[in-house]
Amino acid sequence: MQLIDVKKCNVMNSFNENLIIIDNEFKIKYINENAIKTIEVNSKVYNESINNVLKIYDLLTKERVEINYNKIIEKKLKRGLPQNSIIYTNKGFKYISASFTPIKEGLGVLIVFRDITKIMSREQVFREYTEAVNNTPIGIVITNDKFGIEHYNPMAKELGNYSEDIYGKNIFNYHMNDNNKINFQQMLDKLKLDKSVSERILIDKQNNDEIWFNIEIVKMEFLNQKKYIMLFNDISEKVKNEKKIIEEKMLLDKMFSEVNIGIILLDKNFEIKKINEYIEKHFNIVFEERKKIGEIVKSNEESINNLIEDILNVKSYKERERKEYILDINNNKFFTEIGIIKFFRNGKENYLLSIFDYTRKKLIEEKLNKSEISLNLLAENMLDAITQVNLNGEIIYASPSNYLLFGYKADELIGKEFDFFLYEKNTLNLKEKYNELIQNNDVVDEYFVIKKNGEGIWIEIKFSLVNENGNESIVLVSRDATIRINARKKLIKAKQLAEKNDKMKGEFLANTSHEIRTPLNGIIGMSSISLMDDLPDNVRENVKLIKSSAESLMNIINGILDFSKIEAGKMDMVENEMNLKEEVENVYKNFLYRTKDKNIDLILEYQLINDMYLGDVGRIKQILINIIGNAVKFTSKGSVKIVVSKVNENIESDDIRFEIIDTGIGISKKNRESIFESYSQGDGTYTRKFGGTGLGLSICKMLVEKMRGTINLKSKVGEGSNFKIVLPLKRVELIEEISEEIEKIVETESIKILLVEDDIINRKFLRRLLEKLGHTVDIAENGIVAINKVMEKEFDLILMDIQLPEMDGIEVTKVIKNELGITDIPIIAITAHAREEDEKIILEGGLDDYISKPISIMNLSMIINRNIKSKVDNTKSIIENAFTKTISNNEYKKFDIKKIELLIQNKNREYLEKELENLKQFFNNEDDKEFRNIIFKSIMSLRRKDYNSIKKNMGIIAKFFNE
Repeated sequence: MQLIDVKKCNVMNSFNENLIIIDNEFKIKYINENAIKTIEVNSKVYNESINNVLKIYDLLTKERVEINYNKIIEKKLKRGLPQNSIIYTNKGFKYISASFTPIKEGLGVLIVFRDITKIMSREQVFREYTEAVNNTPIGIVITNDKFGIEHYNPMAKELGNYSEDIYGKNIFNYHMNDNNKINFQQMLDKLKLDKSVSERILIDKQNNDEIWFNIEIVKMEFLNQKKYIMLFNDISEKVKNEKKIIEEKMLLDKMFSEVNIGIILLDKNFEIKKINEYIEKHFNIVFEERKKIGEIVKSNEESINNLIEDILNVKSYKERERKEYILDINNNKFFTEIGIIKFFRNGKENYLLSIFDYTRKKLIEEKLNKSEISLNLLAENMLDAITQVNLNGEIIYASPSNYLLFGYKADELIGKEFDFFLYEKNTLNLKEKYNELIQNNDVVDEYFVIKKNGEGIWIEIKFSLVNENGNESIVLVSRDATIRINARKKLIKAKQLAEKNDKMKGEFLANTSHEIRTPLNGIIGMSSISLMDDLPDNVRENVKLIKSSAESLMNIINGILDFSKIEAGKMDMVENEMNLKEEVENVYKNFLYRTKDKNIDLILEYQLINDMYLGDVGRIKQILINIIGNAVKFTSKGSVKIVVSKVNENIESDDIRFEIIDTGIGISKKNRESIFESYSQGDGTYTRKFGGTGLGLSICKMLVEKMRGTINLKSKVGEGSNFKIVLPLKRVELIEEISEEIEKIVETESIKILLVEDDIINRKFLRRLLEKLGHTVDIAENGIVAINKVMEKEFDLILMDIQLPEMDGIEVTKVIKNELGITDIPIIAITAHAREEDEKIILEGGLDDYISKPISIMNLSMIINRNIKSKVDNTKSIIENAFTKTISNNEYKKFDIKKIELLIQNKNREYLEKELENLKQFFNNEDDKEFRNIIFKSIMSLRRKDYNSIKKNMGIIAKFFNE
């Protein structure tokens, strides 16, 4: 079969396409004229290999594009060229597209290709244009005549902060408030006359920053359709800079106007262009444009010429050093300093003059010069010595009066160390003194110095810090203080001697009190116990007389001690909550038996509604007992009446009046004037008849005044007396009463008490007293025995005498609590001391409470009950706190009884205590009360190192575990 039909060749030459036919050996059998022109070859290419004639390359990789003609012919597959295929010609390269089609019966391949160079060029231009539009920093939006968006570039989307595709949306729906819409509408109205308009518009606010755009709208027609091209240019930074420039200009104008210095702006002809407000007000100048500097700022010709000459000599942008000028302005002379700056504005020379007026400073300096002369005269003639030292300690000035005080002339002191004449060197540290002066303006100290003649004197120095033109120094003003300081030393010695005597007096009173109270305790105590027994009437009367005499002696001792404490100012008032009605009734009841014996009436009228007050109940009762006791003592017939009423009511307190009215012997006017004085009684015969020291009413008066109250007396001889005491007492709310159940338990409980007492009589008395109260008593005659007994036995309470041989009661207490670790047993001090300072020493020494001799069964019972109740409450609290954490039955299994027994055997106290604490936490239910008590007793035994008791208790616990 013939590959090429010659008749058809002319027909194919008329095609616009480029055609080539090759046989199955890849040789060109036909090429039309268009193909020859396109690939720029001649007709001699017939029978040449197609690979030599048609060379195709990839523009991007520059590699040859290989055509597999065998595959096209054999498999009869049609194929084309990849994108960016080119052929090289004499004029460069051309983009081509081609198709390779197999000819029937495998005779060859028909190649049809086109020159697409122009098409590719147009696409390239379009791509470059598109890339340029997309990358431009200006937002571009194209809309139709209805403002529907047909195109927008990425910058427009970014500037508009669009999160969605806005094609087809109306531009007015985005970032358009009412003002923006009005602005846009005005721009569109202008477009009716112009092809384009532009405006500056505030579009939106983000993060409090204003977003300003310069918007340009261009009207155009495309394919007979009206279009709008909108260009958005973000000019926010530009607007911000413009505002900043305006603000800075306003600031500079404000500074120019309000700065506290004169400023004048001149041109090159020295004509004034501008002056600030300071010039106008300070120099009283009215600004007139075009006036020259010499016409406003008048002075002598030489001064003005010098100023103008100095202006001309100034270099650009450099201020000439300030120079002084005396100016005559409005007939007033001003001392000034003028600085000059030369600068260029719009290519022309200008001058800025800064004028500082120091006229006032000049006048002050002149006055200071006159004052300095006066001060020098004053310094030379004053008696106090003045020296001035620098911070290195050298004297830089000395007044002539230094000679009168120290014997040194001024020129002898200049340049020397300021402390050279001190008795002891380095006693005055200048650095420390400087630091003191930084904190305080003035510092005053005293020093002993040696004068030039060798005489020693005391001086007082006042230090002051001075700053002269930035140079700091210290001024010392010294004066003789020898007489004053020596007098003060004598006063200090006298005070120390008085304090020593007062201390000796206090110790004497304390020792005397102890020595008297100890036997009195035995007398009163044994008398009280004896009166409990069945005695014959005559013996009972004798015992009563002994007890009454001892109590009278005790009252005298108490009065002396109270008076000494008040006199020394050492009696403090202790305010506590009290039921005033109950306390007054108790005092009333104490006197019933005495008034009954004397066959007189004792009447109580309590007229208060409120009962609860804050006050020193002990001192109030002391006052009432003293005055009521005197009334009973000096009344043989009639009555003694006690009236308690309210005089005045304040916001938080009441003024309570206590009246004691008797029908006794009365007091004369003469004696009434001295009745409240120390050691004074109405009549000496009364002392012999009724007894007493004359201290009672004096002490009452002192106590009443210490409580900010008043005491008055009305009396008539033969008719009786009326004492009125008014005390301001603060009202308080009712406090909760102690649980009756607890009180009942404490009152009926019998306890084991260790009595530590060296006096045999007191031991017997206290033992009998305690046994009558139902307690079990063990005796220790000294501190060593007491310590051993505490280690051997368990006690519920210890009564400890303070004055013991070998070790006193405080030392014994410290050993028991600190060394033995036994802190759960209350220790009560037995003391014959009754001063408040003794109470402080006792309680600070670790004892829990104290009772003073002589000891009554009532006071002893009350103090024991109080401390046992405290122990019960404390034990209850310890137990409750220890068992707040619940431990499950699984945790119970963790306890190893054998381990605990091993710890007991080895007496390992530390780990044993931890195991006991763990056990204590386990027994936390109400049903476990018995086991809790066992564990608690074991912990107490561990503190006493009683391991046998612990082992016994753990045996009980072990049985529970085994069950």
